[in-house]
Amino acid sequence: MMPETKQGQNLSNPFFANNRKHVLRSYYNLVIIILVAVIIIDLATIIHRKNYRSDIKIIAGDELQCNPNTATAEELAMIPSITYTQAQAIVAYRINYQKKYPNRTVFKGTDDLYPIKGMSKNKLAKIKKFFKFPEPARPHR
Repeated sequence: MMPETKQGQNLSNPFFANNRKHVLRSYYNLVIIILVAVIIIDLATIIHRKNYRSDIKIIAGDELQCNPNTATAEELAMIPSITYTQAQAIVAYRINYQKKYPNRTVFKGTDDLYPIKGMSKNKLAKIKKFFKFPEPARPHR
């Protein structure tokens, strides 16, 4: 038995059909198309980020050295293996430390970066060559 149709309706187009199966199938297809599009966009973003990070590594090379006591988050994020979030955490830690102890040097070596979230001993060993720390003050004779 054919479903009842109003004049001018086209049963071959599922958006105008009274048949629920056709309508539901078209919605499922639309949802699948949207999900595939989102996945493709996410993959493209991930690939772009990886390429961007590798470009920074090539530009920076082994010559990049910065002082974590004065560097901005953007400068710290250029160091391989340090994300922008970790760079912001280093800057925030430095600012809080300087509020407590205004006349002290925050980072005297890479071991002083260990309390910051995301910094492990292995990571600090890898990135040690990218940091330049101030010379310790010598006492007067």
